[in-house]
Amino acid sequence: MADRRPEVLARHLLLLSILFDNTMAINERAEMFLEVLGNTLVREKTAQYIASKCDDLIQFVTNEDGMLLGLVDLSLLRFKERDSLEDTLKSWRMQVPFEVQKLRYAV
Repeated sequence: MADRRPEVLARHLLLLSILFDNTMAINERAEMFLEVLGNTLVREKTAQYIASKCDDLIQFVTNEDGMLLGLVDLSLLRFKERDSLEDTLKSWRMQVPFEVQKLRYAV
């Protein structure tokens, strides 16, 4: 893995999946891509989309199956790295509590 942090690779996979999601209009994809790229606080609609994409991305990471199959090669990742990547993707689901606004003012 070029970057040792699984969060970075997971984010890149999410951004690629947004770019190649043909179920949305191009302007909607662009808005969502930029929102995920540049914001910590995302709209409810975007949070739901990310949560729904987590399962697809986990399927891609664990079984190498999905829309990113021809674009991304994960064959050189070790099982430990794949597990870390899967854990990161699972933490992005909506049922996992994460209150960024409280963290923002904690400093």
